[in-house]
Amino acid sequence: TKSSADALPVVETATVAKESAPVLDDDIGRENMAPAGGEQLTVRGEVVSCRENLTGKLVFTFASGQVWQQKDNKNPRWRDCEFSVTIRKDYFGYIMKPDNNDKELRIARVK
Repeated sequence: TKSSADALPVVETATVAKESAPVLDDDIGRENMAPAGGEQLTVRGEVVSCRENLTGKLVFTFASGQVWQQKDNKNPRWRDCEFSVTIRKDYFGYIMKPDNNDKELRIARVK
């Protein structure tokens, strides 16, 4: 006896054209890699003001107009919110270190 599956007509499968995605560009993901030669990106900046946001994180405004926010849970207490800093990039983001101070903070740009 034939099963009901054997009685069904054979249907050919159609080939559907997939939308072509862009080719993986060499620059994609490069921001997470160490710079060539093992060099670290290091820049200088001037903090002109800082404030605490609603979540207790510090928000820094730089002389250039850029705004950066604290990402880690450290609790630094600075008397003054006008100081020079060194910012360096590592594998996880950016670290800010005020001049003449050993306290470092992990930060991210918000504006």
